[in-house]
Amino acid sequence: MDKIRQQDFVNWLLAQKGKKNDWKHNITQREAQALELASQSKRNEEAAGQQSSPPKIPSDEDLLRDLLIQELLAWVVDQTELCRLRSR
Repeated sequence: MDKIRQQDFVNWLLAQKGKKNDWKHNITQREAQALELASQSKRNEEAAGQQSSPPKIPSDEDLLRDLLIQELLAWVVDQTELCRLRSR
């Protein structure tokens, strides 16, 4: 009786292994489809952006964001120079 159970278990494991390979294949197909949909969506957005209204006037938020980015970059450059001086 134990021999039969062992053989059934081995057969079940082998069957699961085949299903696992199919599962991995399905995942890669889904990933490829998702990437294709994302690239199509991006192309559609770019096309819509080119056909839309004239360039917008930067808002206060855009100007503030640009200023903060410049400040951050200046700080990073200063920190890099300090690290370079310390390493000498």
